[in-house]
Amino acid sequence: MIKTRRLWLVMVMIMLTVLVLATSPIWAQEYNYPYKNPDVASLSVALMKSKGKGILGDVNLMNVANIAERNKTFLFEGRGQLRFGFYAQKQAAPLIFLIADIGGSPVSGYMMYEADLLYQNGFNVVTLASPFFWNFIVSSSRTGIPGMTNEDAADMYQAMQLALNKVKIEHRHPITKLGLIGFGFGALEAAHISAVDQREKKINIDRYLLINPVVNVIHAVTEIETRASIALELGRSQVEYLKAKAFNFVVDHLDLKFKVDAPAYFINLEQRFAVTEKDYKFLSGVILRMNIGDTIFASQLINNLKVLKSRLDRFHWNDRHKEIEAYGLVGYLQKIFVPFHSIKYPYLLNLIKHANFNYVRQEVRKNKNIFLMHNADDFIIDADQLAYLDKIFGAERSFIYPLGGHLGNLWYPQNQNDVIKVMTALK
Repeated sequence: MIKTRRLWLVMVMIMLTVLVLATSPIWAQEYNYPYKNPDVASLSVALMKSKGKGILGDVNLMNVANIAERNKTFLFEGRGQLRFGFYAQKQAAPLIFLIADIGGSPVSGYMMYEADLLYQNGFNVVTLASPFFWNFIVSSSRTGIPGMTNEDAADMYQAMQLALNKVKIEHRHPITKLGLIGFGFGALEAAHISAVDQREKKINIDRYLLINPVVNVIHAVTEIETRASIALELGRSQVEYLKAKAFNFVVDHLDLKFKVDAPAYFINLEQRFAVTEKDYKFLSGVILRMNIGDTIFASQLINNLKVLKSRLDRFHWNDRHKEIEAYGLVGYLQKIFVPFHSIKYPYLLNLIKHANFNYVRQEVRKNKNIFLMHNADDFIIDADQLAYLDKIFGAERSFIYPLGGHLGNLWYPQNQNDVIKVMTALK
């Protein structure tokens, strides 16, 4: 009976996926993306970097004051301003905001790659960190404990206004229209921001693109942690070996002699970085939760819930970092996020509702200027969630690709063309 039910559920999920793909404009086209393994695909994101000259390409790094007293935060004195990247056109042009995936910075490799793509196609670009990134927590998070998406979106909306005002003051050329692109958890933020902007109308964003958005935060976190927990099977020595191998592989590709626009740059990863499928799966989870330690460290400087017991002063940080290592995303949710936010949202289901995509589904459905790009094999969602998104957006506003893992096809030419196709309406 149990086996029959499981088989039935698997068949339903397959049918849902096929149904979504069959209605997608991508399914009708030839899509020759090279990686069938979604974890290998997802890891290709780590190789993305600026397409411009030098490590940072054409970006100007700028700072703006947000929450004034945060510049005096213990251990972050003088670093409490919001930091963002700006790519400036030399004539009147639209401006597109980019919001990073969980833990990402304004100069994460994929952020610079996408910013360069847009910049080379005539757009101004502002790159913004994830609400989970330490600088955003210190400079712009009112609670200091990110993850409550509706509240993070309000914080991000304020940060976007400040960044836009600074750019308008320092940039000599007119900004015509405004767009917003979010990645992963940042795409979930963008969906919530669309509701804030419709309500407050302080920025008036003309077009949105949500790339691989999270639908259910708990599902996404569980999938990430399930992959990261493979470390228990692999053993400490293998885990350290894989981390070192991956780090060295990425660092080698940051060398300017490796041209990111070269046809072979993203190809044949299985031969160039040869590990087992289980290793790939482990690494795809580890990369997504890589900066959660910094999230916890910064959050507990801003809003100390006294859950961390180790010594911390200007000369002793190591014990605190070692204590934090054991947390991961699940530990953060259980010991910091839920205890804090459940004071305002005492019912767990209500807390989860405000954090998920479903909270803003009606606003997204009605706003015909919000577009979706997602991958059918992205592990942060399941087939039901993909079908749910397809129902909200419809074929006319969605690009569903059969392959790509989590953000793993951002570099693929067809995906780049589709990004430009969506945002060209701003011109």
